[in-house]
Amino acid sequence: MKPHETSRVAIVGAGFTGSLTAAHLLRNAARPFEVCLIERHPPFGPGTAFKAPLPCHLLNVPAVRMSAYPDGPEHLMKWLTERAPGPDPGFEVDSGGLDAAFLPRRLYGEYVEHTLSEAAERSRSRLTRIVGEAVSIDPDASGVRESLERLGVRQVLPRAADRHAAKPAPRERIARPAAGNVEGVPRPSASGAGADDEV
Repeated sequence: MKPHETSRVAIVGAGFTGSLTAAHLLRNAARPFEVCLIERHPPFGPGTAFKAPLPCHLLNVPAVRMSAYPDGPEHLMKWLTERAPGPDPGFEVDSGGLDAAFLPRRLYGEYVEHTLSEAAERSRSRLTRIVGEAVSIDPDASGVRESLERLGVRQVLPRAADRHAAKPAPRERIARPAAGNVEGVPRPSASGAGADDEV
C-alpha cells in the first residue's frame, strides 16, 4: 500500500456479527481507514437472527448482559431508556425490572442497527455500506482484491449465516452405526457405563 492510500477493511455479511465487528473497528479506530460492510439483503444490522417479526420471539439472555460492548455494559440499557422514556418500554417487563427483561429479538436488531450507526458517526474512520454480493477474494500485489457483483452472480463465498447449514458428508463417507447403537453412539451397557453414571 502506498503512503497516501487509505487502509480498507472489507466485512462480508452485515448481520449481527459483521455489523458489531464493524462497530468495534470504528469505535476503536486510532487513525482514519475505511470499513466496507457488504450485505446482499439490507437492512444492515439485525441479520436473520434479529429480524424475527413476532414479539414473542425473545432473546435467551437478560438485557443487562447483552451490551454490544464488554467495556460498556450499560450501553444497551442506556439505549433502551432513551428509546422509550417513561413507565412503558414497549415490551413486557416482569417484576425483575428492565435489567432482567428478555428483549424481543426484533428490538435487539434495532439496537444493533443503532450501534453501527452511532459508531460510524463518532469514528475517525469511515463506514461504507455496500448492497451487493462478494463472489471472490483474490490476493494481488497490494494485498487482497474483493470482487463484488451487485446484480446476482452465483455466490462463491458463504455468508456467516450460511455456514451454519453445512452440507452433509457424501454418503460413502458416513460410517454405519455398529449393531446395537443409535446414530453411531454406543449404548451405556456397551461403553461400560451404568444407569446412574454421568455421561
